[in-house]
Amino acid sequence: MRPRLFSIPEAQLLAAFGAIVAVLYAIYHAATLWKGDRTRAATYLVGGGAVAFLLVRHVVLDDTLGEAPIPIYSYGFMIMLGFASAILLCAERGKLFGLDPDKMMDLGLCAMIGGVAGSRVFHVIQYWNSPEGGYAGDPWKIVMIWKGGIVFYGGLIGAFLLCTWFLRRNRMPYWVVADVVAPTIALGEAFARVGCFLNGCCFGNRTDGFPFAVTFPPESPAFHHHREQHWIEAGAGSSLPVVPTQILSSLGTMLLFGLLLLYSTKWARRTGETFFLYLLLYGPLRFGLESLRDDTPQDWPLGLNAGEFVSLPIVAAGLAGFVLARAGKLPGSSPVPAPLGAPAPAPAVAPAAAPAG
Repeated sequence: MRPRLFSIPEAQLLAAFGAIVAVLYAIYHAATLWKGDRTRAATYLVGGGAVAFLLVRHVVLDDTLGEAPIPIYSYGFMIMLGFASAILLCAERGKLFGLDPDKMMDLGLCAMIGGVAGSRVFHVIQYWNSPEGGYAGDPWKIVMIWKGGIVFYGGLIGAFLLCTWFLRRNRMPYWVVADVVAPTIALGEAFARVGCFLNGCCFGNRTDGFPFAVTFPPESPAFHHHREQHWIEAGAGSSLPVVPTQILSSLGTMLLFGLLLLYSTKWARRTGETFFLYLLLYGPLRFGLESLRDDTPQDWPLGLNAGEFVSLPIVAAGLAGFVLARAGKLPGSSPVPAPLGAPAPAPAVAPAAAPAG
């Protein structure tokens, strides 16, 4: 467990510089795009303004920092790497199918905004009155996302809604884009779950017989949970051994990433198949991993936790969508386009005409 990766000195000076760069970058791109595409221009302005506001509000104007360094937390850092890897891969894969890489990058920005907002909203709802969240007593904590507290399913829903709006607005081929994006979602989560492990959150059930159980130090959420349950003493050196659900999730989603890439290039026949296959495979994976976790309350219907419960409609949607797409009955679906630059199939040789007479 290492929640803080490293620190950058002179926090306020660097934050002020970062805010200025964010604003100038946003203004430059907004000015060049304003006459042609005001939606993209507004996206840059909102994104740059939000970054600048957070830096100024929570670093530059914080009198308690002085010359204190900026802590770079592993959780946020790994999520950033996940988003960056997914967006870059989307842009490169999109080129193979004639998708504008600039619009794919903008789509990635929409996915980031919608994903972060949705995942935070889902977490706030789930932990509104709980000790882990405590948002009811201090609503300002809702925006303190850098301290942790996001839920993947909420991010998936938020990103889906905002990206759907973007695709409709720009008249991009919906299911082609969805198939390009689907594997990268799994890749992004693989990075994020490593951040969970370094942060100590999303920990598993205590265990004595798991092949590679892990323990967490006294400052970890797992340790505090075990203390609250009176399973260990206050002076214990670590938590009890727990299932490393974060590592299992990272490995599982990385495997899913590879399978989706393989399917999309080898076996997919119609657009939409790869996206719905992602939902169909991810749902059971998430449900199984949630059953091994010990950090979420089992207070949803059927005695499930939030992740288990949401997995059920995700699997149903994945199965229905995959079957419809495979059968050619999914609205808007079409045959999978051949990648640009792929060798053209050899023309069929017509049989020779029979000689006259």
